[in-house]
Amino acid sequence: MESTPLHTTPIAIIGMAGIFPLAHNSREYWENILHKVDCITDVPPSRWNVEDYYDPDPNAPDKTYGKRGGFIPDIDFDPLEFGLPPNILEVTDVSQLLALVVARDLMADA
Repeated sequence: MESTPLHTTPIAIIGMAGIFPLAHNSREYWENILHKVDCITDVPPSRWNVEDYYDPDPNAPDKTYGKRGGFIPDIDFDPLEFGLPPNILEVTDVSQLLALVVARDLMADA
């Protein structure tokens, strides 16, 4: 069987989902693009205290010289929706929980 080159292989996008700076979902993401929203913001107080970590000198030890970035919004997470016991949250990485939310939204969009 001869394989088809990748550049001519048709694909189908059946769903899209994501969490982006200042956007809970793909729809908000595209709205931000259409409205030319600058999603790079100052560090939200809920993330870290700028005064504790910021120094404009890039050579300052144990400090960052950046205080702006692309921060995703707070995302509601119900562990029971995913069949997880609530006590597992303290030992689960946030990126894994966000991946579950995006996977759920992807399947809903598909």
